[in-house]
Amino acid sequence: SPQDFTAAGTHVRYTTKDDSLYAILMKWESTGPTFLRLVAEEGATVRMLGVPMDRLEWKQSEAGLVVSPPLQDMSNGKKPNVPCDHAFVYKITPRPTWIEP
Repeated sequence: SPQDFTAAGTHVRYTTKDDSLYAILMKWESTGPTFLRLVAEEGATVRMLGVPMDRLEWKQSEAGLVVSPPLQDMSNGKKPNVPCDHAFVYKITPRPTWIEP
């Protein structure tokens, strides 16, 4: 189904705990993922596990939830902060809803 992939075609799997949704990507998206058909409420917090930031920037689009990549300051400007080599986990709180097809 469409929600099994990001807009860029990366496989994504979801799980929940308490009032949070965890989106797990197996591939790094340097421009940040768009989670198709996902709708977060105003004021929601999006974090990336393994990145020492309180929250990531995000916006809602017609396609779904668009998350900006975590950035780190480098001597030549801001560069993406790739936290690991394997899975990339985004925590969205409170749990968003799905746009019906």
